[in-house]
Amino acid sequence: AYYPEDWAEEQIDYDISMMKKAGITCARIGEFAWRKMEPERGRDDFKWLHDVVDRLGEAGISVVMGTPTATPPIT
Repeated sequence: AYYPEDWAEEQIDYDISMMKKAGITCARIGEFAWRKMEPERGRDDFKWLHDVVDRLGEAGISVVMGTPTATPPIT
């Protein structure tokens, strides 16, 4: 499980390098990211998610996308 929504964007490359070093070939993401996917009611932001998925893929790490239903927005 990887939760890039909880870290600074600058941390992601380091995280991915550590995953590679640990031999991780698949990461599960997204299941608790609703607050970042919809930062305010009616406004979606998936750019960060596309970026993380692309970077993991470039590193040879497969992605299992979770459904963020466990954490609906507060509003």
